[in-house]
Amino acid sequence: MTTTISPGQTDRMSEFDALMWIVERNPMLRSTMTSVAIFDGQPDRKVVRERIDRMTRVIPRLRQRVRGNPFSIATPRWEIDPDFDLDYHLRWIGVGGDRTVRDVLDLTAPIVMQGFDRERPLWEADVVEGLADGTTALILKTHHSVVDGMGAMRMQMELFDFEPGIVDKGPMPDAPSEVVLGQAERSVDALAHELRAQREVFAAGRDFLKANLMHPLDTTRSVAEGVVSAGRLLKPIDAPLSPLLSERSLNLRLDTIELSLSELKAASKLAGGKLNDSFLAGLCLGLGEYHQRHGLPAEALRFGVPVNQRPKDGDDSTEGNHWAPVRFELAILDDPIEQMHEIQARMAATTAEPALAWLASISGAIRRLPKPMATAIVTASMRGTDVQASNVPGSPLPLYLAGVPMLAQFPFGPVTTSALNVTLLSYQDDLHIGVAMNDAAIDDPGQLVDDLRNGFRQVIGGKSRRTP
Repeated sequence: MTTTISPGQTDRMSEFDALMWIVERNPMLRSTMTSVAIFDGQPDRKVVRERIDRMTRVIPRLRQRVRGNPFSIATPRWEIDPDFDLDYHLRWIGVGGDRTVRDVLDLTAPIVMQGFDRERPLWEADVVEGLADGTTALILKTHHSVVDGMGAMRMQMELFDFEPGIVDKGPMPDAPSEVVLGQAERSVDALAHELRAQREVFAAGRDFLKANLMHPLDTTRSVAEGVVSAGRLLKPIDAPLSPLLSERSLNLRLDTIELSLSELKAASKLAGGKLNDSFLAGLCLGLGEYHQRHGLPAEALRFGVPVNQRPKDGDDSTEGNHWAPVRFELAILDDPIEQMHEIQARMAATTAEPALAWLASISGAIRRLPKPMATAIVTASMRGTDVQASNVPGSPLPLYLAGVPMLAQFPFGPVTTSALNVTLLSYQDDLHIGVAMNDAAIDDPGQLVDDLRNGFRQVIGGKSRRTP
């Protein structure tokens, strides 16, 4: 059955996604997510193409492009690309050098750096064949407005199988179709969308007043706390905390780290925490060691971390973003347990910020400003971040592409204005970590990655640098 989205059923970016879309006029604010998956063999091209074609039919967002309206303040609309060409988005390529995973990462770096063609759907896939050890790599890149980290994992469930062999997924679904609006129709649709949005804002304000009218002092205090909280979240910061990782450019270097999921989880339990605590602690200890090595100790670093805001009511949507960006300073300590306790305290305070509930309203207010001003505000609020860090739960079961088993999948998140982005993805009992480094900030990336590995070893071993 063909899915049809009519002009009366608008599909639009959220306020937050729309803001991130607008501010990409600054290329350092591009929001792309890339993964490099390694398979133990060469999947059949015909089957891979069929699987990706099916994925774009089941998830219409992968066939949609973003259409703005200069005559409206409504958020951009997602519309089916009438000229969608699967072979533009899916390519088979080779790699030079020694044809190793290292060469694949070097090939991937410029792909990560490049912006998308804004006239087309915001994703691309490159299948790298002919690696020296017989493996194949799949480089999958999507814009953050298409899916967030959790959504990307659900999206991949359409692409991969849980069992070997060629799995029959049944008849190919029909391609989604949509009426492509003209300018006049787009303006009318945008006006209708804004009227609906304003009615929702009015209703929310009315309900808030009804609920709090009998407690004016508490209400005033709550609003004041929210305003102060928003100020903390958006406060412009001129420079990162690191005395070493201060320069920035548009060039990136990629590397990887592999760890044991069970070992890092066990380390978290020593501090009464979760996997994210030991993950961030490993980064802190490794970065502390790197700064010490260069004779410029870091007392604290500023981290940017996405906080999952997907509803807990069973909503399994793959599309759009369901996270809030938070930033906080972490003291760099020597002891893994103390470091995890520091992380727990900072995360608890930051995720309790009242303004996180206002994310859509704050984003909408900034988005409505002139584009240069909105870009400047977002840039200023992110400029002082040293490290972006994220962890995403992956499949606990083995995955297959066209019957070929996946060996590993390394995620690379947006570095934006930071010195590096470190993203963790679990797979069975393994943790695959992608490290994307700004090469102006880090001129010895191999040494940094070695120090990060040592930081994780310290966390897993429960030993600090000061331990004899």
